[in-house]
Amino acid sequence: PKLVIKKIDSRLKGNVEAECRAGARELGLQGMCIVPAAPDVGRCVINGHVVGAGVPTPISVHAIFKDMRGVQIPDAQTNDDLALLADQHLKGEGVLAVCSRGLAIALANKLAGGTPERFIAKLPILIAIGSRDPVTRAQAECLQSACRCHVLDAPNGEIVDEAPRPECLLVRTTGDDPLATPVAERFAQNLRPL
Repeated sequence: PKLVIKKIDSRLKGNVEAECRAGARELGLQGMCIVPAAPDVGRCVINGHVVGAGVPTPISVHAIFKDMRGVQIPDAQTNDDLALLADQHLKGEGVLAVCSRGLAIALANKLAGGTPERFIAKLPILIAIGSRDPVTRAQAECLQSACRCHVLDAPNGEIVDEAPRPECLLVRTTGDDPLATPVAERFAQNLRPL
């Protein structure tokens, strides 16, 4: 794929490390650039910690990613910082961008050539959602109705549907398996052929 990002919560909620490692491994990427900053909502990354609005105690990215080999955690305090990181990411290869809305918006703006009123992505599109968080679920439902994406459920990371793939596909994990790492690994493996 031309561009792959792993969207995460800016407060690093969920199974972040397991999902990121599984995704990077399946894509054959050598490293990760972790950028949970979202300056537009008052959250930034300073010295490897998420700080700011809604974060009473700094959140250590190092505490989430136990194995730091190949992991970069750049400081990002402003939208200008994110624009620079987006430029670097689009020029580089072999690194998974792991980000919250901040870098995702900066990448979309760079791809669109500015700040568009509305971003129009080129097909085909694969949207993979590993989170089972209710807020993420609501966002996925909004995206589904706005984009008219075909939705494919992946119970505990398993994709069993063999139907032809539409131009816009949203794949989401479902189920109640409490073990994050095996679910993330299955999900990443099953996404690869898509």
